Amino acid sequence: MKLWYLFLLFALMASVHCKSGKKALRQGNYEHAVYDALDRLKKAPNNDNARETLAKAYPAMVNYYLNLNERSMASSDVLKWDKIFDNLAALSSVYDEVQRTPAALEVITPTDYTREQEDAKMKLIAARYKLGSDELAKGYRENAKLAYDHFLRIYSLDPTYKDAEDKMYEAQNAATIFVEVTPIPMQRAYSLSCDFFQNQILEFVRAENLSPFVQFVSSAEAKSRDLRIDHLLQLEFDEFVVGNAFEKETVNNVTKDSIIVGTAKSADSTINVYGTVKAEVHSFRRTISSNGTLDLKVIERNAQNLLTQRKFSGGYDYVDEWGYFNGDERALDKKEKDICKRNKPLVNPAPNDLFIKFTVPIYDQVTRYIREYYKAF
Repeated sequence: MKLWYLFLLFALMASVHCKSGKKALRQGNYEHAVYDALDRLKKAPNNDNARETLAKAYPAMVNYYLNLNERSMASSDVLKWDKIFDNLAALSSVYDEVQRTPAALEVITPTDYTREQEDAKMKLIAARYKLGSDELAKGYRENAKLAYDHFLRIYSLDPTYKDAEDKMYEAQNAATIFVEVTPIPMQRAYSLSCDFFQNQILEFVRAENLSPFVQFVSSAEAKSRDLRIDHLLQLEFDEFVVGNAFEKETVNNVTKDSIIVGTAKSADSTINVYGTVKAEVHSFRRTISSNGTLDLKVIERNAQNLLTQRKFSGGYDYVDEWGYFNGDERALDKKEKDICKRNKPLVNPAPNDLFIKFTVPIYDQVTRYIREYYKAF
């Protein structure tokens, strides 16, 4: 019974797969139909449906891409060679896949477009090189960004072409905004915590790669490298409270029924005696609150224009509980027992540690805002 079920399931899956390729062919998705047929022929070389689909889909795919290339050739699009190259690359990929599928070679004779693809690549590179050079010569940041895209495309296809790599970095440098993350002013008592927070921000903006055209540096780096600073990212804690403590004692009289409180002897046995147990529980709860608000500003250095400003708030409550009881421990529930395991408080956390704790939610807000603000640059 199980073998019949597996056979039926396999047949149904094969049927669905075949219909998928034929459906793609009917809908004009020739490339999908070709790859679907090739995949099936790898698994079942004598699959008649796959052979039929391949015989129809491959020439249709070739004609489709060649017609697109003819239309591109006749257009005035400055990037037409990109489209032509990409279409030929698609045909070359199919050619390679057919060569790796012996059963497919019994059905079609694929055409190798390597030479045409290489010719299109060289024309693409030449066109991009001229466009990139023209944009770079204009001397404006937005043009340098366009130039970078052109030279990056060239570099991805042929890293050794002329001085394309040098021009790519030249364009990137011309388009790059250098953002100095200035030191956060802070009272001496919290300087370590403040430095920790600022270092976290610097680590984030360096690791995130928000944009190829934005580079964040510390004030020390800006000075040592003699960088041209475009933006100042200023962070300052407007107000903060660290270690605001509040302590509360709660006294509860607790009871629990049906507890064995002793035993009694009868004529021939000993029986348990049940009763009520009581205890007086003294529980203490110390809460140390810390909170603050960070002011973020981005200033255009040369013009001293305020580009954006936001405030972010965060808080953290440190809680410690301890206690003791008088009476029968069996009257206590689990929570009360846990509290009474300690009869005195822990040592309070250091103020610097509390400072760092309340900046955690602020860090999340700040980094999210920086990411959104600079990703468009």
